[in-house]
This record gives sequence, C-alpha cells and structure tokens, in this order.
Amino acid sequence: MLYQVLRIVMVDAAESVPGTDPDRCGFTIALQAARDQVVTACDVITTTPGPAGTIGHRVLSGLLSLRRPRVSTRKVKSPVPLQRTLRRRQARDRRPVTGLDITVQVRRRTAAPADRLTR
Repeated sequence: MLYQVLRIVMVDAAESVPGTDPDRCGFTIALQAARDQVVTACDVITTTPGPAGTIGHRVLSGLLSLRRPRVSTRKVKSPVPLQRTLRRRQARDRRPVTGLDITVQVRRRTAAPADRLTR
C-alpha cells in the first residue's frame, strides 16, 4: 500500500510542473522523504497549499535525467532453439547410475582428549 501511495504522490508532483514526465521521479527519493517525514514528524500538518507537499518537493528537486530515445528495434530471441539446445545438453549429460560404492572410515583415537590439550 505504501508503494501505491508514494506513486500517487510522485505523479501528483510531476503533474504540478507542466511538461514533467512521471517516469523521471525517483522512487528512492520519495521513499527516503517519506521515511524522514515519519521519523522527524515534520510537516505532518502543512499550512502551505499545494499538491506536491514535502515528499513531492523532494522528488521534484531530484528528478532523474531524460531518457534517451530508442533508435534501434528490440530483438526478440526465439525460445524454441534455446529449449532444443537445453534438452540436447540435458540428454547428453544424463548417465544412468549402475552402481554405488560407499566406504566408511573410522578414525581411531590414539590419545585421550585431555592428553591432546597438554601437548
């Protein structure tokens, strides 16, 4: 629920300045401003009207840079050859277990634990 509230505040702040894209608002800045506001209890009741508020002003002061335009198309990889390759690799790596040898070795103590501490 905090995520949605912060996103609403970020969009309201972006809309208060014409031409500002909401994608440029930093979520981390909004979260830190909300945390600071809760911890210090500053500006809980504000007398200054405005849609931005304390969190919105901090978000607007730290806007992210503009996104660069996309100049090339996205390439979509086909999942079919990838799956085929993985299946071949898995089939190649599988080997049936025909036998299993287990050896248990018991260590014998030559000295009592108290003798080892005095050495």
